[in-house]
Amino acid sequence: MLPVYSGASRRGGAEAFEPARDWGMGPMKSSGTAPKLVATVAFLVLVVGALAAAIWAARGPDGQVLRTADLGVQLVQDNAAVPMTAIEVASRGIDLYSATVNRRAFEIRVPETMWLTPDAEYPALQIAISEDPAIFDMVGFEADREETPFLAGGTGMAMARHGKGPLLTAGDPDRGQLGHNYIVAERFNASTADFRAVLVPAIEPRDGDADLLAEGTAVYLVLYMNTSPDDGTSFNPGFGGDLIRKQETEFIEIRFESDGVAERPAGRGESVRLAG
Repeated sequence: MLPVYSGASRRGGAEAFEPARDWGMGPMKSSGTAPKLVATVAFLVLVVGALAAAIWAARGPDGQVLRTADLGVQLVQDNAAVPMTAIEVASRGIDLYSATVNRRAFEIRVPETMWLTPDAEYPALQIAISEDPAIFDMVGFEADREETPFLAGGTGMAMARHGKGPLLTAGDPDRGQLGHNYIVAERFNASTADFRAVLVPAIEPRDGDADLLAEGTAVYLVLYMNTSPDDGTSFNPGFGGDLIRKQETEFIEIRFESDGVAERPAGRGESVRLAG
């Protein structure tokens, strides 16, 4: 298995709340006040119901979210969005999203609105994967991308031009250069007019042949898109001069489920804890 290393060039895409009122009433008169009150209450019930429905659609059951806040990333399996729990990491000022998927292929989707035009190739989706949550602490916010080892220029990799095969892990820091999956153009291999997606049939260690989706316990993903080019006009080709901003990244923990039972790493609690 020989990863294809890739650089990049071209342009990037663009990214993208009313106080309550204290209602008071004087003495009621008999001239139609009651019907008006009933109508007002009915109207408020409809409004509240509509708001509740909108919130439910955005967050899913049990208060879980269905997409990440900044990049709008979804995990999709069996044609349904996988609920994610957003865990606030106050020391870093970010959310960690935790999800559980079954041990079979799933998609990582990004909404088409992340690109300026339907035919724009850039920004690329850069995905670094590790079996160790310590990868999260390697990301240097507001620092040049070259200072984050697995996102530096020349560390992008892919199995084939059209995204054939599994995603690869970033590698072992003690065994050489780290890397990330560089998803751009045809490497989005499960896309529609509304989103671009990469199908993940397997997750393999960069230096091995195991399939972590089938055999592992959990993986930790750093997703990055250069949605705010530093020159303000065009996509940075990726060889320096690009600052990593919090709103350009997402941290996701994916746990794997087998036979209907979620497997958790031994000795761990409900979520990973990032260093401050």
